[in-house]
Amino acid sequence: MKKKYPELIRRIKYIDAETGKRLIFLTNNMFASAETMALLYKNRWHVELFFKWIKQHLHIKTFVTVHGHFNGFV
Repeated sequence: MKKKYPELIRRIKYIDAETGKRLIFLTNNMFASAETMALLYKNRWHVELFFKWIKQHLHIKTFVTVHGHFNGFV
């Protein structure tokens, strides 16, 4: 039996004007426009790539932040 996600989820389709790529996002944000959500995901992806580069080139296994250690998916 499939278990449903307990919250309302929104599916957003967005076509990137620069690349022509069609992107589909799932979010629980019901208020932001498709353009805003695409920009948020794009910026988040740049951050992920930055930390991936740091981890690969500087051989860092753990990041220490003001909130403690971060061993996230980098």
